[in-house]
Amino acid sequence: MPRKSTVRKHQEKRPEQKPWVEFEDDDLIAATVSASTNSPNIPDMGTDRFATEVKALLESRAQSGWENESADESRVVFVATDYPRVALKEYSEVIEHVLDLPMTRDPVFGKLFLLSFNAYNGVAIALPCDINKILEWLVENGLGDRPVIVAYRDTLRFSVRNTASDDEPKSDVIRDKPAELTIDELKVALSAFHEGNLVSPGMCGRGVWKPGFNAKYFPDASPEKAIQEKLRVALWSWFRGLVSIGTEDSVNKGRIDVRLLAPPGESLGLRYWSIIELKVARSFGSTEKPVPRSVVINEIVKGVGQANEFTSDRAVEEGFLEIYDMRQDKTDNLLTDAKIVKRLNACTVTVNATLRPMYGTADEARNAGFYSTFLEN
Repeated sequence: MPRKSTVRKHQEKRPEQKPWVEFEDDDLIAATVSASTNSPNIPDMGTDRFATEVKALLESRAQSGWENESADESRVVFVATDYPRVALKEYSEVIEHVLDLPMTRDPVFGKLFLLSFNAYNGVAIALPCDINKILEWLVENGLGDRPVIVAYRDTLRFSVRNTASDDEPKSDVIRDKPAELTIDELKVALSAFHEGNLVSPGMCGRGVWKPGFNAKYFPDASPEKAIQEKLRVALWSWFRGLVSIGTEDSVNKGRIDVRLLAPPGESLGLRYWSIIELKVARSFGSTEKPVPRSVVINEIVKGVGQANEFTSDRAVEEGFLEIYDMRQDKTDNLLTDAKIVKRLNACTVTVNATLRPMYGTADEARNAGFYSTFLEN
Protein backbone atom coordinates (compact mmCIF):
# COMPACT_ATOMS: atom_id res chain seq x y z
CA MET A 1 0.00 0.00 0.00
CA PRO A 2 1.44 3.39 -1.00
CA ARG A 3 2.72 5.56 1.80
CA LYS A 4 0.34 8.38 2.62
CA SER A 5 1.75 11.83 1.95
CA THR A 6 2.05 14.14 4.94
CA VAL A 7 2.88 17.28 2.99
CA ARG A 8 -0.62 18.72 3.10
CA LYS A 9 -0.90 18.01 6.81
CA HIS A 10 2.30 19.90 7.51
CA GLN A 11 1.23 22.79 5.30
CA GLU A 12 -2.04 23.10 7.17
CA LYS A 13 -0.22 23.38 10.50
CA ARG A 14 2.22 26.05 9.25
CA PRO A 15 1.31 29.47 10.66
CA GLU A 16 0.08 32.07 8.22
CA GLN A 17 2.92 34.08 6.70
CA LYS A 18 2.28 37.78 6.13
CA PRO A 19 4.37 40.00 3.88
CA TRP A 20 4.20 42.90 6.37
CA VAL A 21 4.76 43.63 10.01
CA GLU A 22 1.75 44.54 12.11
CA PHE A 23 2.01 47.14 14.86
CA GLU A 24 -0.52 47.44 17.60
CA ASP A 25 0.53 51.05 18.19
CA ASP A 26 1.04 53.16 15.10
CA ASP A 27 3.49 55.37 17.01
CA LEU A 28 5.91 52.46 16.76
CA ILE A 29 6.02 52.94 13.00
CA ALA A 30 7.60 56.36 13.38
CA ALA A 31 9.86 55.12 16.16
CA THR A 32 11.29 52.36 13.97
CA VAL A 33 12.06 54.65 11.06
CA SER A 34 15.60 55.96 11.17
CA ALA A 35 16.07 59.68 10.70
CA SER A 36 16.79 59.26 7.00
CA THR A 37 15.13 62.50 5.92
CA ASN A 38 17.59 62.91 3.05
CA SER A 39 16.10 59.96 1.15
CA PRO A 40 14.41 61.39 -1.95
CA ASN A 41 10.94 59.90 -1.81
CA ILE A 42 10.22 61.15 -5.32
CA PRO A 43 10.11 59.49 -8.74
CA ASP A 44 13.47 58.28 -10.03
CA MET A 45 12.90 59.92 -13.39
CA GLY A 46 10.82 62.66 -14.92
CA THR A 47 10.40 66.40 -14.62
CA ASP A 48 9.68 66.36 -10.87
CA ARG A 49 12.94 64.59 -10.11
CA PHE A 50 14.90 66.93 -12.37
CA ALA A 51 13.28 70.04 -10.87
CA THR A 52 13.99 69.03 -7.27
CA GLU A 53 17.65 68.33 -8.05
CA VAL A 54 18.14 71.58 -9.98
CA LYS A 55 16.44 73.50 -7.17
CA ALA A 56 18.84 71.98 -4.65
CA LEU A 57 21.78 72.88 -6.91
CA LEU A 58 20.68 76.50 -7.33
CA GLU A 59 19.93 76.99 -3.65
CA SER A 60 23.29 75.57 -2.66
CA ARG A 61 24.94 78.15 -4.92
CA ALA A 62 22.71 80.96 -3.66
CA GLN A 63 23.42 80.13 -0.03
CA SER A 64 27.16 80.27 -0.70
CA GLY A 65 26.80 83.83 -2.03
CA TRP A 66 26.96 82.74 -5.69
CA GLU A 67 30.61 81.88 -5.29
CA ASN A 68 32.61 82.04 -8.57
CA GLU A 69 29.63 83.33 -10.57
CA SER A 70 30.22 86.20 -12.99
CA ALA A 71 28.49 89.46 -12.14
CA ASP A 72 27.63 89.80 -15.83
CA GLU A 73 25.65 86.58 -16.06
CA SER A 74 22.30 86.06 -14.32
CA ARG A 75 20.43 83.42 -16.33
CA VAL A 76 20.94 79.72 -16.93
CA VAL A 77 19.05 76.96 -18.76
CA PHE A 78 18.92 73.29 -17.73
CA VAL A 79 17.60 70.58 -20.04
CA ALA A 80 17.05 66.97 -18.94
CA THR A 81 17.96 64.20 -21.35
CA ASP A 82 18.82 60.53 -21.13
CA TYR A 83 22.03 60.89 -23.16
CA PRO A 84 23.46 64.39 -22.55
CA ARG A 85 26.79 63.83 -24.30
CA VAL A 86 25.26 62.92 -27.66
CA ALA A 87 22.41 65.43 -27.68
CA LEU A 88 24.61 68.36 -28.78
CA LYS A 89 27.28 66.54 -30.72
CA GLU A 90 27.38 69.23 -33.42
CA TYR A 91 28.71 71.62 -30.77
CA SER A 92 31.59 69.33 -29.81
CA GLU A 93 34.23 72.02 -30.22
CA VAL A 94 32.64 74.21 -27.53
CA ILE A 95 31.16 71.56 -25.22
CA GLU A 96 32.15 71.64 -21.56
CA HIS A 97 31.88 68.23 -19.94
CA VAL A 98 30.16 68.23 -16.54
CA LEU A 99 30.78 65.73 -13.77
CA ASP A 100 29.12 65.73 -10.33
CA LEU A 101 27.85 69.29 -10.81
CA PRO A 102 26.18 69.63 -7.36
CA MET A 103 29.49 68.79 -5.66
CA THR A 104 31.44 71.57 -7.37
CA ARG A 105 31.44 75.35 -7.24
CA ASP A 106 31.90 75.72 -10.99
CA PRO A 107 29.95 78.71 -12.39
CA VAL A 108 26.62 77.88 -14.02
CA PHE A 109 25.07 81.17 -15.14
CA GLY A 110 25.43 82.17 -18.75
CA LYS A 111 25.29 78.53 -19.89
CA LEU A 112 22.92 75.91 -21.26
CA PHE A 113 23.27 72.53 -19.55
CA LEU A 114 22.14 69.16 -20.82
CA LEU A 115 22.10 66.93 -17.78
CA SER A 116 20.95 63.55 -16.58
CA PHE A 117 17.72 63.55 -14.58
CA ASN A 118 19.61 63.67 -11.29
CA ALA A 119 21.34 66.87 -12.54
CA TYR A 120 24.80 65.40 -11.90
CA ASN A 121 26.46 64.66 -15.24
CA GLY A 122 26.25 66.00 -18.76
CA VAL A 123 27.50 68.77 -21.01
CA ALA A 124 27.27 72.54 -21.18
CA ILE A 125 27.67 75.28 -23.78
CA ALA A 126 27.47 79.05 -23.59
CA LEU A 127 23.91 80.28 -23.99
CA PRO A 128 23.45 80.02 -27.77
CA CYS A 129 20.93 82.86 -28.11
CA ASP A 130 19.00 85.49 -26.21
CA ILE A 131 17.20 83.93 -23.25
CA ASN A 132 13.83 85.02 -24.65
CA LYS A 133 14.44 82.85 -27.73
CA ILE A 134 15.84 79.81 -25.96
CA LEU A 135 12.67 77.72 -26.24
CA GLU A 136 12.56 78.18 -30.00
CA TRP A 137 16.25 77.31 -30.18
CA LEU A 138 15.66 74.07 -28.28
CA VAL A 139 12.84 73.09 -30.64
CA GLU A 140 14.93 73.90 -33.71
CA ASN A 141 17.79 71.77 -32.38
CA GLY A 142 15.74 68.68 -31.64
CA LEU A 143 15.35 69.26 -27.88
CA GLY A 144 11.79 70.55 -27.84
CA ASP A 145 10.38 67.46 -26.13
CA ARG A 146 12.72 67.58 -23.11
CA PRO A 147 12.05 69.06 -19.63
CA VAL A 148 13.42 72.61 -19.43
CA ILE A 149 14.29 74.80 -16.45
CA VAL A 150 15.21 78.48 -16.81
CA ALA A 151 16.65 80.20 -13.72
CA TYR A 152 16.97 83.92 -13.02
CA ARG A 153 19.51 84.95 -10.40
CA ASP A 154 18.40 88.59 -10.20
CA THR A 155 14.84 87.64 -9.17
CA LEU A 156 15.66 84.35 -7.40
CA ARG A 157 13.08 82.48 -9.46
CA PHE A 158 13.06 79.59 -11.89
CA SER A 159 10.51 78.14 -14.31
CA VAL A 160 9.86 74.47 -15.02
CA ARG A 161 8.41 73.19 -18.29
CA ASN A 162 7.66 69.57 -19.16
CA THR A 163 8.66 70.44 -22.72
CA ALA A 164 9.91 73.55 -24.48
CA SER A 165 6.47 74.05 -26.03
CA ASP A 166 4.66 74.45 -22.69
CA ASP A 167 3.05 77.90 -22.53
CA GLU A 168 2.33 77.83 -18.79
CA PRO A 169 5.41 76.95 -16.77
CA LYS A 170 5.43 76.03 -13.15
CA SER A 171 7.52 78.43 -11.11
CA ASP A 172 9.46 78.24 -7.87
CA VAL A 173 11.76 80.33 -5.74
CA ILE A 174 15.51 80.04 -5.20
CA ARG A 175 16.12 80.54 -1.49
CA ASP A 176 19.36 82.23 -0.53
CA LYS A 177 18.92 81.10 3.07
CA PRO A 178 18.54 77.49 4.26
CA ALA A 179 15.04 76.25 5.09
CA GLU A 180 14.03 76.29 8.74
CA LEU A 181 11.70 73.81 10.35
CA THR A 182 9.15 76.35 11.55
CA ILE A 183 5.41 76.83 11.12
CA ASP A 184 6.01 80.15 9.38
CA GLU A 185 8.31 78.46 6.87
CA LEU A 186 5.67 75.80 6.20
CA LYS A 187 3.10 78.52 5.52
CA VAL A 188 5.46 80.09 2.98
CA ALA A 189 6.08 76.69 1.38
CA LEU A 190 2.36 75.97 1.05
CA SER A 191 1.74 79.35 -0.58
CA ALA A 192 4.65 78.91 -2.96
CA PHE A 193 3.41 75.45 -3.94
CA HIS A 194 -0.04 76.78 -4.75
CA GLU A 195 1.10 79.82 -6.72
CA GLY A 196 3.80 77.96 -8.62
CA ASN A 197 1.96 74.73 -9.39
CA LEU A 198 -1.82 75.03 -9.31
CA VAL A 199 -3.28 78.41 -10.26
CA SER A 200 -3.67 77.55 -13.96
CA PRO A 201 -4.25 74.25 -15.81
CA GLY A 202 -0.91 74.29 -17.60
CA MET A 203 0.87 74.30 -14.26
CA CYS A 204 -1.24 71.52 -12.78
CA GLY A 205 -0.24 68.72 -15.10
CA ARG A 206 -2.31 65.56 -15.35
CA GLY A 207 -4.96 64.39 -12.92
CA VAL A 208 -6.34 67.72 -11.71
CA TRP A 209 -8.58 69.04 -14.49
CA LYS A 210 -10.52 66.86 -16.90
CA PRO A 211 -8.50 66.91 -20.15
CA GLY A 212 -9.94 69.45 -22.58
CA PHE A 213 -12.62 70.64 -20.15
CA ASN A 214 -10.71 72.87 -17.75
CA ALA A 215 -12.31 76.01 -19.19
CA LYS A 216 -15.69 74.57 -18.15
CA TYR A 217 -14.31 73.83 -14.67
CA PHE A 218 -14.75 70.08 -14.88
CA PRO A 219 -12.29 68.33 -12.54
CA ASP A 220 -10.63 65.03 -13.29
CA ALA A 221 -11.70 61.86 -11.47
CA SER A 222 -9.48 62.36 -8.38
CA PRO A 223 -8.00 65.87 -8.25
CA GLU A 224 -7.31 65.55 -4.51
CA LYS A 225 -4.98 62.60 -5.09
CA ALA A 226 -3.14 64.38 -7.89
CA ILE A 227 -2.65 67.52 -5.79
CA GLN A 228 -1.63 65.44 -2.79
CA GLU A 229 1.21 63.79 -4.72
CA LYS A 230 2.42 67.09 -6.17
CA LEU A 231 2.39 68.64 -2.68
CA ARG A 232 4.39 65.74 -1.26
CA VAL A 233 7.15 66.23 -3.83
CA ALA A 234 7.14 70.03 -3.42
CA LEU A 235 7.42 69.90 0.37
CA TRP A 236 10.17 67.29 0.23
CA SER A 237 12.11 69.60 -2.09
CA TRP A 238 11.46 72.64 0.12
CA PHE A 239 12.46 70.98 3.41
CA ARG A 240 15.05 68.70 1.84
CA GLY A 241 17.05 66.90 4.51
CA LEU A 242 14.88 68.19 7.36
CA VAL A 243 11.73 66.07 7.16
CA SER A 244 10.33 62.80 5.91
CA ILE A 245 7.04 63.25 4.06
CA GLY A 246 4.32 60.68 3.50
CA THR A 247 0.73 60.55 2.29
CA GLU A 248 -2.31 58.49 3.27
CA ASP A 249 -0.76 57.77 6.66
CA SER A 250 -3.00 55.32 8.55
CA VAL A 251 -3.40 56.09 12.26
CA ASN A 252 -6.01 55.10 14.81
CA LYS A 253 -8.19 58.12 13.89
CA GLY A 254 -8.18 57.45 10.14
CA ARG A 255 -5.88 58.46 7.27
CA ILE A 256 -3.76 61.61 7.30
CA ASP A 257 -3.48 63.17 3.84
CA VAL A 258 0.05 64.51 4.25
CA ARG A 259 2.27 64.13 7.29
CA LEU A 260 5.72 65.50 7.97
CA LEU A 261 8.06 63.65 10.32
CA ALA A 262 11.16 65.26 11.78
CA PRO A 263 14.02 64.02 13.96
CA PRO A 264 13.21 64.61 17.65
CA GLY A 265 16.79 65.51 18.53
CA GLU A 266 19.11 62.94 20.03
CA SER A 267 16.47 60.20 20.20
CA LEU A 268 16.10 57.41 17.68
CA GLY A 269 13.36 57.64 15.10
CA LEU A 270 11.14 60.45 13.90
CA ARG A 271 8.34 62.47 15.44
CA TYR A 272 5.20 63.90 13.86
CA TRP A 273 6.00 67.53 13.11
CA SER A 274 3.03 68.69 11.03
CA ILE A 275 -0.18 67.38 9.51
CA ILE A 276 -1.93 68.69 6.39
CA GLU A 277 -5.44 67.80 5.31
CA LEU A 278 -6.58 68.53 1.75
CA LYS A 279 -10.02 69.33 0.38
CA VAL A 280 -11.20 70.39 -3.06
CA ALA A 281 -14.13 72.78 -3.49
CA ARG A 282 -15.73 72.32 -6.90
CA SER A 283 -18.63 73.44 -9.03
CA PHE A 284 -18.88 70.10 -10.83
CA GLY A 285 -18.10 66.48 -10.16
CA SER A 286 -16.07 64.30 -12.50
CA THR A 287 -19.37 63.30 -14.14
CA GLU A 288 -19.97 67.00 -14.92
CA LYS A 289 -22.94 67.15 -12.55
CA PRO A 290 -23.23 70.36 -10.50
CA VAL A 291 -22.12 70.07 -6.88
CA PRO A 292 -24.47 71.86 -4.46
CA ARG A 293 -22.93 74.49 -2.20
CA SER A 294 -24.15 72.58 0.85
CA VAL A 295 -22.07 69.56 -0.17
CA VAL A 296 -18.97 71.74 -0.53
CA ILE A 297 -19.57 73.30 2.90
CA ASN A 298 -20.06 69.92 4.55
CA GLU A 299 -16.81 68.61 3.03
CA ILE A 300 -14.87 71.55 4.41
CA VAL A 301 -16.48 71.17 7.84
CA LYS A 302 -15.44 67.52 7.73
CA GLY A 303 -11.91 68.57 6.77
CA VAL A 304 -11.68 70.96 9.71
CA GLY A 305 -12.72 68.15 12.03
CA GLN A 306 -10.16 65.77 10.54
CA ALA A 307 -7.35 68.29 10.81
CA ASN A 308 -8.30 68.99 14.42
CA GLU A 309 -8.47 65.30 15.40
CA PHE A 310 -5.24 64.29 13.69
CA THR A 311 -3.33 67.29 15.02
CA SER A 312 -4.52 66.63 18.55
CA ASP A 313 -3.97 62.88 18.33
CA ARG A 314 -0.42 63.21 16.97
CA ALA A 315 0.45 66.04 19.42
CA VAL A 316 1.88 68.35 16.75
CA GLU A 317 2.23 72.10 17.10
CA GLU A 318 -0.35 73.22 14.53
CA GLY A 319 -2.46 71.54 11.88
CA PHE A 320 -3.33 72.68 8.35
CA LEU A 321 -6.38 72.43 6.13
CA GLU A 322 -5.59 73.35 2.54
CA ILE A 323 -8.76 73.94 0.50
CA TYR A 324 -8.15 74.09 -3.24
CA ASP A 325 -10.93 76.11 -4.83
CA MET A 326 -11.79 74.74 -8.27
CA ARG A 327 -15.20 76.45 -8.35
CA GLN A 328 -16.13 78.50 -11.37
CA ASP A 329 -17.59 81.31 -9.26
CA LYS A 330 -15.24 82.35 -6.47
CA THR A 331 -17.07 85.41 -5.22
CA ASP A 332 -18.36 83.42 -2.23
CA ASN A 333 -15.66 83.21 0.46
CA LEU A 334 -16.37 79.77 1.87
CA LEU A 335 -14.39 80.36 5.05
CA THR A 336 -16.93 82.94 6.18
CA ASP A 337 -19.78 80.40 6.11
CA ALA A 338 -21.39 80.08 9.56
CA LYS A 339 -21.03 76.27 9.72
CA ILE A 340 -17.34 76.41 8.89
CA VAL A 341 -16.67 79.28 11.30
CA LYS A 342 -18.47 77.40 14.06
CA ARG A 343 -16.43 74.25 13.46
CA LEU A 344 -13.15 76.17 13.37
CA ASN A 345 -14.02 77.90 16.64
CA ALA A 346 -14.73 74.50 18.22
CA CYS A 347 -11.25 73.15 17.42
CA THR A 348 -9.22 72.10 20.44
CA VAL A 349 -5.92 72.85 18.66
CA THR A 350 -4.78 75.40 16.09
CA VAL A 351 -5.97 74.55 12.57
CA ASN A 352 -4.75 76.86 9.82
CA ALA A 353 -7.49 76.74 7.17
CA THR A 354 -6.69 78.43 3.84
CA LEU A 355 -8.70 78.74 0.63
CA ARG A 356 -6.44 78.50 -2.46
CA PRO A 357 -8.04 79.60 -5.76
CA MET A 358 -7.47 77.59 -8.93
CA TYR A 359 -8.53 78.80 -12.38
CA GLY A 360 -9.74 77.00 -15.47
CA THR A 361 -7.66 79.11 -17.88
CA ALA A 362 -4.37 80.99 -17.77
CA ASP A 363 -6.12 84.25 -18.68
CA GLU A 364 -8.40 83.98 -15.64
CA ALA A 365 -5.38 83.34 -13.43
CA ARG A 366 -3.61 86.38 -14.87
CA ASN A 367 -6.69 88.56 -14.44
CA ALA A 368 -6.85 87.48 -10.81
CA GLY A 369 -3.26 88.64 -10.32
CA PHE A 370 -1.62 85.24 -9.93
CA TYR A 371 1.82 84.29 -11.19
CA SER A 372 2.13 87.55 -13.10
CA THR A 373 5.02 88.59 -10.84
CA PHE A 374 7.13 85.70 -12.11
CA LEU A 375 6.14 86.08 -15.77
CA GLU A 376 6.89 89.81 -15.76
CA ASN A 377 10.39 89.13 -14.50
